[in-house]
Amino acid sequence: MKTFRTKRISPQFSEKIMLALTSVNKCRYCALLHTSAALRSGCTQKEIESIFSFKLENLKEDEVAALSFAQNYAQNNAMVNREEIKGLLSCYGIEKTRDILNYIYMFYIGNLTGNTVDAFRSRLSGKPPENGSFLLEFFIFTFGFPLHRLLLLNKYR
Repeated sequence: MKTFRTKRISPQFSEKIMLALTSVNKCRYCALLHTSAALRSGCTQKEIESIFSFKLENLKEDEVAALSFAQNYAQNNAMVNREEIKGLLSCYGIEKTRDILNYIYMFYIGNLTGNTVDAFRSRLSGKPPENGSFLLEFFIFTFGFPLHRLLLLNKYR
């Protein structure tokens, strides 16, 4: 919560981080919600399309390192190496890097929550996911998703 209060990351930049993760994880809930929020925060449609097409050169130069990191984070299933973190630190310094990482961690979990809910819904319609877990999907669907939605509603009020 401290990350939200510091204001080191603008609402526009935080939405771009979310979209960078969603461009990889393909959570439909996050894509809809955060595309709308990104537009409200001042992002252009061209910027959003650039993120979803993995063409980050059309974005603000001081945001590209974080957005590229976020996409790599999602592509590598949350596995990062020391050099990638050092790259963020050299671009943003310790406090802003910490904030960027906090947004990435939080939004990544949000993506996975939405995708797990879809997996459970698919299972209920007779099409279980290939590598799914009934118990995890049921738990997230029953407890995690309502909590996640409540937190999002509070953020965007």
